[in-house]
Amino acid sequence: MANLSQTIGIEELAERAEEVAAVLRAGQTLELTQAGMRIGEIVPRDPRPTEEERKAAWQRMREIMDAGLDWGGPYTYEERHGR
Repeated sequence: MANLSQTIGIEELAERAEEVAAVLRAGQTLELTQAGMRIGEIVPRDPRPTEEERKAAWQRMREIMDAGLDWGGPYTYEERHGR
């Protein structure tokens, strides 16, 4: 990251793409300007969950599915039709 400020002009964006990518990987946001006027932001992508986080989420989902949802009524054909 060779001295890339928090603002970058659209004219220099392509020539400094590697530096921009490094700043984004570091979690920083850049302001994009054109002719000295702010036209937008370049923001880092949300971090992806780790394998451990994915497994924990999967486990929570399985527990919810195994517990089932209370829909407040009969569930099977037999229950609905009194058989």
